[in-house]
Amino acid sequence: MPSIVLADLSQLECTNVNILNNPSVTAEVRAHFETAFDQQGSNLCFAHVAADILTFHTGRSISPIPLAHMTNGNEFSPMLAGYVSSAVQVVNRHPQICTNQGYNSRVADYTNPDCSITCTGRGAVRAKPVAVKFYRDCPQGQLPRNDLPVSFKEIMLSDVHAEIASMHPVGINVYSTLLEPEKEDMPAVPGMPHAMTIIGRHWSSERSQCEFVVRNSFGSKGCLGYDHSRLECSNFPTGYPNSGIFLMSENIFKQVIKSVTMLNHDESADVETTITPPNLCRPDPNPTPPPQGSPTNDPPPAPLCPALPQLADSEE
Repeated sequence: MPSIVLADLSQLECTNVNILNNPSVTAEVRAHFETAFDQQGSNLCFAHVAADILTFHTGRSISPIPLAHMTNGNEFSPMLAGYVSSAVQVVNRHPQICTNQGYNSRVADYTNPDCSITCTGRGAVRAKPVAVKFYRDCPQGQLPRNDLPVSFKEIMLSDVHAEIASMHPVGINVYSTLLEPEKEDMPAVPGMPHAMTIIGRHWSSERSQCEFVVRNSFGSKGCLGYDHSRLECSNFPTGYPNSGIFLMSENIFKQVIKSVTMLNHDESADVETTITPPNLCRPDPNPTPPPQGSPTNDPPPAPLCPALPQLADSEE
């Protein structure tokens, strides 16, 4: 287990890191991260983050819609959510994945997707297998949930810094409702998590704090709906895109974080290493059943793509 960071990074420790300065970054990867993708009101934020991680892994701009399709088995709906870690591991089951060049259009169409997701030639890429590290709260049916201990958040923060310092992207799931402006007489509650990608960090002299550069999937407005007084939404460090991102302090990270996904660069590692709060997860003796008529009792959304065909072989 990594050592626990007891305080936020100092100015000397918070070296400026932009993953796009990694020597392995190709022009296609840079163009991918300089494009502000928009999930268009869907629940496919997880696929966008997985596409970012796999874009860095493969050196090709990976399309999120085929990833979402393959993550959820034999169906696709823009309202089917998923885990970033599962979407990244699609390459372990389907080594050939679609690039944005190979998919129908660079601007994804979530209401009329290409159900064939068949890509060939330069439109496809064969990806090497991956292993992931997945930091999360306790599984469903166990305690505690939605309230990670401070010490575990420090562990997550420490490993995020280490991965960013090695110039690799990190996927995070945050309680985005906690980033929204507070409403009068209505305290903020965690709500539905939302996935985003950390692509760098820098020291803010103006605010005297270390900040992560976070890539969102809300198109050009990275801070859409968020409290601009707690995040930096317009003045970004040199070398980053001028839209689709925002800056988040370490303190805000610890307030809103739910889970973290990153590649495991240890070649001997298991396919997935799931890390939960040590010695804290235990069965919930009194699990609360969902109330009658809740969304969990409703049928799942009708899939737009009912079947997942075999991907075609890439043309060398």
